Amino acid sequence: MQNLEIEFKSLLSEEEYQRLIRNFNVQSFKTQTNYYFDTIDKKLKSLHFGLRIRFYENWTEMTLKVPETNGHLEYNVPLDLAAKDFNPKADYFAGSEIAQRLKKEGIKTDALDCFAHLTTKRAEFEIKEGLLALDESWYDNGHDFEIELEVENFKNGQADFQKLLHRNQIIFKAAKNKIERASSMPS
Repeated sequence: MQNLEIEFKSLLSEEEYQRLIRNFNVQSFKTQTNYYFDTIDKKLKSLHFGLRIRFYENWTEMTLKVPETNGHLEYNVPLDLAAKDFNPKADYFAGSEIAQRLKKEGIKTDALDCFAHLTTKRAEFEIKEGLLALDESWYDNGHDFEIELEVENFKNGQADFQKLLHRNQIIFKAAKNKIERASSMPS
């Protein structure tokens, strides 16, 4: 399945994160763990692609993110795999729509290595501007907080995100993608 993802994000201080949790009366969180993949010579990174396997509580999916003018084209493929059975050396992508897309770039799935992972506690819910996510994430070299707003329209979404931050007294702090934050690869 493919979809265009348009999202805006900002890092948060812990105090800002806690304030948003209170402001939106968040009661429910889900935990997800992402494992990130690239070739040894970082071909995906050079193309600005992101490739992960994400484990949720009750399902698993593989996702390839390919940059577009305003967002990322996502290839999402369900994966019948439990976290306890995950082997970072296995080739889970072979034969999938993701493998077909990578082949166009001359990348074989058996050349992919798992190079990083992170775990996120996420609150996700609809607001009038779009789908809002409040994240607390842990990875090998860090721990951080983030707000993400996923929208349908880039221009309107950008303005809505700025208003959302202003309304909640949050100073914008540029957030690299989670794959970059979790990675020990230099940017």
